Amino acid sequence: VGAAGLIAAIEVIGTDGAKQEFVTDSSWLAEGQPSELLGKNGVAPWGNVGASQFLKAPATVFQKPFTVKKSVKKAVAYVSALGIVDFSVNGNRVSEDLFTPGWTDYRIRTYYRAFDVTKHIKKSENSLHAVLGQGWYSGYVAWGAQRDHYGNAPMLMAQVEIEYADGSKET
Repeated sequence: VGAAGLIAAIEVIGTDGAKQEFVTDSSWLAEGQPSELLGKNGVAPWGNVGASQFLKAPATVFQKPFTVKKSVKKAVAYVSALGIVDFSVNGNRVSEDLFTPGWTDYRIRTYYRAFDVTKHIKKSENSLHAVLGQGWYSGYVAWGAQRDHYGNAPMLMAQVEIEYADGSKET
């Protein structure tokens, strides 16, 4: 087993155009201890690490207003994505989970999640909100500049089923 190593030079450009650079050095910590500087870029056994430019892929935001006119007994949101999604109802995230619905081999199956959103639906104006990212479907996975493993356009499917106190249902 050989030594593990990390070398990085990360340049962040803010919306105001200001540049900030972060470079690995002995100030970085490994398990709470200062890291050991073994050499500059190009040192064996890792060799020269070149720069790479990653495509910036902004998340897509969906919003759907709706009105509830009766008392709600139960409400469930069914959410799936080719990519990853953060779903909320009236500004309340439906889960603390990240990377929903999770990795899968998209050529074979796509998972969905069911969330009890009863406490978030009110008898008045409501809003569904989803932030859709590329995730494992079409984003960068693992090392290198590899992307679009399963497709190049993330997709979202969401449905909310409401059961009212009077027994009627609505989707």
